[in-house]
Amino acid sequence: MSSLEIKGGILEMIANIDDVESLEELKKLVTEFIGNRVKSDTDFWDELSETEQAELEQAITESADPANHIIHDVVIQKYRQWLGRSFVPSVKA
Repeated sequence: MSSLEIKGGILEMIANIDDVESLEELKKLVTEFIGNRVKSDTDFWDELSETEQAELEQAITESADPANHIIHDVVIQKYRQWLGRSFVPSVKA
């Protein structure tokens, strides 16, 4: 069984829990479990390949250019067309 399949199975089990107290307990267990295994001094950047680092640097540079920005209304219009729906809930800031 792959790690992706295992993760999917775990998520399915969690999705079936409706009891808030059980979810809180599970959250504590997972937080403790993960906290004991995560290296706090590890920088994710160092774990990326040179290609991934270069792509991120390029994306950051491109996002700084206003010519690459897309107006919110344009995004919503495309989203509606993609879903084939006439209504997309508005986002309140």
